[in-house]
Amino acid sequence: AYRIRDMISDVMLFARPPALDLQDCDLSDAVAAVIEVQRDRSAETADRLRWQSAEEPVLIRADSDQLDVVVSELVTNALEADSEGGPVEVRVTGSEEAVLEVRDVGPGLSESDRRHLFDPFYSGRQAGRGLGFGLPKCWRIVTLHGGRIAVEPLEPKGLCVRVHWPVAAGSGQAADAA
Repeated sequence: AYRIRDMISDVMLFARPPALDLQDCDLSDAVAAVIEVQRDRSAETADRLRWQSAEEPVLIRADSDQLDVVVSELVTNALEADSEGGPVEVRVTGSEEAVLEVRDVGPGLSESDRRHLFDPFYSGRQAGRGLGFGLPKCWRIVTLHGGRIAVEPLEPKGLCVRVHWPVAAGSGQAADAA
């Protein structure tokens, strides 16, 4: 019943995302809050997460609730990707655009997984483990905010997910870029 509830909720979010409640926020602060929640869940998770914040605030214009969903999904996916418990690196940088990067050392993706990564209901996990809406939900939220999401395999194994988010108008980064 809970899986069905979660699936319906994810379908609704994907098909009819709520109206954006945009506000200026620091991407580093938003990510730090999600990382803290993840670390509080278990000591093992706390040991695996490596967090690197930008030196200066990285101001973006975003719906804070939807931003939290993106960050939480990406970090959770990375933690679950490696069954051996390897490190997950989370990094925020910013200049002309804000970049959130999540890296894991899991098995990576097959060619089929890469082609369907953002397709709803597609999950590269074994049957019953994933609903197939984590990355499609992230893609939808990021694109609604005017950003883009890219996935790159790492060598010898692992994956890097990069979210490129436009900086807030009038922020120091946008002024420096002009």
